[in-house]
Amino acid sequence: MSKIKVLLVDDHRLFREMLRQMLDVSEDIVVVGEAKDGLEAIYMCQKLLPDVVLMDVVMPSMDGVEATLKIKSTYPNVAVLMLTMHESDEHLFKAVRAGASGYISKDEEPDKVIEAVKLVSKGEDIIGSVIYRKMLNELEHIDRAEGERKLIFDSLTPREIDILEALVEGKSNREIAAKLFISEKTIKNQLTNIFRKLHVNSRTKAILKVIKLDLLNLSQELET
Repeated sequence: MSKIKVLLVDDHRLFREMLRQMLDVSEDIVVVGEAKDGLEAIYMCQKLLPDVVLMDVVMPSMDGVEATLKIKSTYPNVAVLMLTMHESDEHLFKAVRAGASGYISKDEEPDKVIEAVKLVSKGEDIIGSVIYRKMLNELEHIDRAEGERKLIFDSLTPREIDILEALVEGKSNREIAAKLFISEKTIKNQLTNIFRKLHVNSRTKAILKVIKLDLLNLSQELET
């Protein structure tokens, strides 16, 4: 089994060293590189193609928000996990909007950091209640016209609808795979297609859009 390749991005060298030592404990993770700002992070992603980027929010030259947006637009399968001190940080909210898979506190216990890296590498999101509420409020403007709902719904396959139902239930990739008797790799590929059709770039945004457009109820309406 291949190890999870991690890129560390923080403007403090000592903190990067601490993270490296923390992650080296896990046999499933390997730190493949370090970057001191967003610009260097983009270059290192191109060079190393990591599975997960541990990204600081506030940095010189280019901050974590802009770097996340650029990385996700070029490498959509690279998971970005933000490093933060405060969940309510507005920069953090913007980073999640840009496609970050979530965030973890800089003073979190080592085992929690390792667990978070493993989760986002599998396509999971780590989004707290504060950011979730902000994103839900932001999506209030989405038009729920029948034409839009029907257009999106018609683009989804029955399997994709099953996966969306499981996402809304809060199931992980592994749980969805077990429920549908398919592999986790297939789930990841299906999620990529679903995100494209919903015009979103993360599980959280997909769930929020499904809720706002009431897509699953439309599925039930069409069945009756």
